Amino acid sequence: MRSLFPLVGIILVMAMPCLAQEGRDMVEEPSADPAQQLVNSEALRNTSTESPRDTIESLLESMEQFHDVLSTEGRTKDNSALLLWLEDRVLACLDLQQVAPALKRDLGMSMAVRVYEVIARVSLPPIEDIPDKEFLRSLSPDDRPTFWRLGDTPIEIIHITEGHNKGRWLVSDYTRQEMLDYYNLVKVLPYQPDYRQEFTRLYHFTPGWMLPGTIVKQLPEWAGYHFFEQTIWQWTLFLGSVGISIIVLSYIFSYFRRITEEMDVVSGRLLRMIPMLAIIVVDLFLDHFLDEHVYLTGEVLWITTVVFSFIRIFAAMAIVISLGTVISAAIINTPRIKTRSIDAAMIRISCKTVAIFVASAIFLMHAAEIGFSPAALLTGAGITGIALALAAQDTIKNFFASIVLLTERPFQLADVVTMPDGQNTKGFIEDIGIRSTRIRLFDGTLVTVPNEQLVRSQIENVSQRPSIRSNGELRLTYETSPQKLEEALQIVHEILVSQEGVAEDPEPQAYFVDFGEFAFVIRFSYWYSPADWHKSRIAAQQINLEIVRRFADAGIKFGFPRRTVAFSSETGDPPPVNPSPAT
Repeated sequence: MRSLFPLVGIILVMAMPCLAQEGRDMVEEPSADPAQQLVNSEALRNTSTESPRDTIESLLESMEQFHDVLSTEGRTKDNSALLLWLEDRVLACLDLQQVAPALKRDLGMSMAVRVYEVIARVSLPPIEDIPDKEFLRSLSPDDRPTFWRLGDTPIEIIHITEGHNKGRWLVSDYTRQEMLDYYNLVKVLPYQPDYRQEFTRLYHFTPGWMLPGTIVKQLPEWAGYHFFEQTIWQWTLFLGSVGISIIVLSYIFSYFRRITEEMDVVSGRLLRMIPMLAIIVVDLFLDHFLDEHVYLTGEVLWITTVVFSFIRIFAAMAIVISLGTVISAAIINTPRIKTRSIDAAMIRISCKTVAIFVASAIFLMHAAEIGFSPAALLTGAGITGIALALAAQDTIKNFFASIVLLTERPFQLADVVTMPDGQNTKGFIEDIGIRSTRIRLFDGTLVTVPNEQLVRSQIENVSQRPSIRSNGELRLTYETSPQKLEEALQIVHEILVSQEGVAEDPEPQAYFVDFGEFAFVIRFSYWYSPADWHKSRIAAQQINLEIVRRFADAGIKFGFPRRTVAFSSETGDPPPVNPSPAT
């Protein structure tokens, strides 16, 4: 329990800014502010985009309202809803169909700020020169323009002819792509009268409500220096928050790894999902904090958004795959399922397969949010799949072979089978996987056989036989009399018939079959039921021991290899034992 205290402390520290803000909300007296009056009078009007003039007027009006609120109050929790509404009005004037959903607000507002900054320096033509809806209606459909451009600038407003924005006039995607470079060219020009100034700095460097604006304004001048479009204080907060998050997550992972070491599969896997959930929570907090409060911009914002999104996606995929393992383990642990059975293997593979498909669906759905088209991903996956299929034919064969093994069930876990090695090697089925099957040989060696090889080979399943046949051979010396030979056959038959587990049908058999090189040959056979390999070996041992005992009592001797050599001389006398060498 004590080990939970540091974890609770870390969570409370992370929650302190939110709690502090809530406390301020409860004690502060409500006050009427100019922004609220602005909401009531102007900001609630719908954005009009029926003509280039309507679009440019709506865009400039919404941007100036946004500037006024931001310059007077900054970003506070009280005006967050107003700022969000004004951002929506601005985004309604832009064509962002080519922008990823997760980046539309950030990239769209950055584009709108630069468009305003350019207009504030080059100024607009007389408003009467910008086409309005009355002018457009006066033209025939064939004569109506499809876009309007502001002078020599890349700011163009196009007529949308398809999609959910059909019929509207919106600032084009081409403007978004070209605006940063063009803004860098004209930002040295002076502002025109009646336009808001320093909009870029105000928008990008005003922190969110979790960072008091007064503290940011009191930072030393060097903290405002730019590096890759971000200030020093933004980089400091970015690196610091990421570093703290890594430390917190490392502690969480270490803690749960420690407490789940001795747990069962289901409980351990469930608890090990908590660190993955913590990754998602911390990732969402970091993404929101850096985007809405530190206000990262440009390529840094795009990179962090994509990286954080992929971290969330992969964490969610890991949770789904772990959940598949937990579900399969929970089902297998029920009394109806034997842990070491073909049903258990099928449940494991089925849960893993479903979990992989669900995780893939999560990846495709969320990848679209950050600009990766599911159609393009599927097309690329198809092309890549063909290449991988050619390169990984054996793996694919093994996968489908595993399905064949699980559906046809030629053997089950713990069955004794003969290996497809041509040497009649036997072993126990220990595990059936997606790619291979593991067989434990009788000598303890673990052999991994590809499933495709098992499907193609002739596998002898010893455990599936109704009984196990055993054969034996006895050799008796040639000095054995016919009476003793008949007695030996009778003894063997009696032992086989009386042995427990030896089947009556077919009946045990024992025959004198051959004259061997050095002994009479008796062969016997019997069938042991049920087909339990270990019990059949015990029975064979008892039969052999009883044969040895009964033969010893009867004076029947076993034959063994021997050779008799006779020597003779020309006179018929045996040669001397130690003949003298010739002289």
